[in-house]
Amino acid sequence: QVNNNLSGQNIPGTPTGFSAIDNKGGLQPTNLIIGAGESSQGKTALANAITLSATKAGAKIAFYSMEMSGAQLLTRLAAIESGIPVSVLSNNQLTAKQITKFDVAVTTLSKLGLFFDDRSTSSIDAILSSIRSMVFKHHVQGVVIDYLQILTVNKKSANVEEAIAEAARRLKNIAKELNIWVLALSQLSRDTNNPVPSVNRLRGSGQINEAADMTILLYRPEVYNRKYPEPFQTTDTKGTALIDIAKGRNVGVFKFIVGFNAATTHFYDLAERPVLPFAPPTNEPF
Repeated sequence: QVNNNLSGQNIPGTPTGFSAIDNKGGLQPTNLIIGAGESSQGKTALANAITLSATKAGAKIAFYSMEMSGAQLLTRLAAIESGIPVSVLSNNQLTAKQITKFDVAVTTLSKLGLFFDDRSTSSIDAILSSIRSMVFKHHVQGVVIDYLQILTVNKKSANVEEAIAEAARRLKNIAKELNIWVLALSQLSRDTNNPVPSVNRLRGSGQINEAADMTILLYRPEVYNRKYPEPFQTTDTKGTALIDIAKGRNVGVFKFIVGFNAATTHFYDLAERPVLPFAPPTNEPF
């Protein structure tokens, strides 16, 4: 690896579409990546954005969701690709212009190396078996699992925390065994006093972060009518989100702001950070 770096032959990992991560190597084989946030922050949407960017770059990815079908997930991806809101794609008659955009989007998506397993199972054993099959049959390089807390582990006397920790360890093991990366989404426990995410709020088990090579925390303060924490307090919260790499075994920890289109559920890179309008002092006497 050192020789490759010296000769300029550094082989990057799978791109995410977010330059702050991709410039540090993207998603690397053998890694377990945890993507976490409170409910309604957009964890699945973030996974969709990463999946779309990765497959467009040529990666093959298997996607497991215990709450959405492959068709529902594909609708989200079609919304991102076409720019047509999810609600319109799902419920409305499309205009001629929208039909054209949709056809182009579906044509693009149909050529991507994206695989779904729609069997309604939350069994970690069944999912691991399917992952092996996906790697051997389709040579997938990455796996997305939505989400960690819903997985079931066939282990007697295992409480919730033990079961989640066991699932995380087994996902890390299969990533190492098959030389792939695994992105597992995770819920965070709510904190009404301070909704800014932190790794100690990973729901069900503090051992999730220990098993992870990278932990990505997602925060949209617009949902709570709050400002960003420092050093992003001057950032406009409308249509933006904070991505916090709270653990990076090989890349370190860092934070950055991304854009978010709620209608199409699309997270995307920003050329520059949008700032709040300047409010001049009132100069009123004390």
